[in-house]
Amino acid sequence: MTKALKLYHFLIIYPSLWLAYCLFEFISGNIKGVYSIVMNFIPTFLLLIISYIFFIYHKKSIILKNKGMLISICVLFLIDQISKIIVSLIFINKRISSINLIPNYFSITPHINDEGSFIASRFNLNAPFILFIILNFLILVFIFLIYRFKIYKKQLNSIKQLTFIFLFSGGLCSLIDKIFWGGSLDFLHIHNLFIADIKDIFITFGLGSFILSSIISDDDFKFSEFLKFIFKK
Repeated sequence: MTKALKLYHFLIIYPSLWLAYCLFEFISGNIKGVYSIVMNFIPTFLLLIISYIFFIYHKKSIILKNKGMLISICVLFLIDQISKIIVSLIFINKRISSINLIPNYFSITPHINDEGSFIASRFNLNAPFILFIILNFLILVFIFLIYRFKIYKKQLNSIKQLTFIFLFSGGLCSLIDKIFWGGSLDFLHIHNLFIADIKDIFITFGLGSFILSSIISDDDFKFSEFLKFIFKK
């Protein structure tokens, strides 16, 4: 049994991820000055709008069939990969290092993150690159198996499916980046904070959806039952 999701759940969870990150960076000293503080509140309003869209999506209880879900994953994958191809071609051909869109806040700045992940880059974690590829693949398999298990248990709803679509799409993009790009081609530069790409947005939305579905769910998840399901398959 799952409790009903309300609009305020959505309006709290997704923006809170960004605000929690900004608080961490503020404490770390990377966000300072009135201009920087004000500008970093702007994504919060955008996330409120997106939260409302996700709420409407969930309210309509939209459950995509396998074909629709596959198309959704492919579309997200293509958005991420095509954006990188376009950015790469523009900046390589014109030999431009950066395009400043919002002064002292946001720019398009291509950067190959060959450190394996955003977390590894942010906290300077060193590990063999092949280890990140293997871990990425295993995470994708785990996400897929969890999704199949939810279907088997008849515990799937629109927000859980949305979680799978975003996390699997982001994970797939990440794996392709590591194998074919030699790392992630990041280009969305929030000054003094990070350089990200579109797949990072997918993963963030997926994380928000996961938290949202978890805190209001009464699903009975037994790891032993999950293992039996895997080996039975």
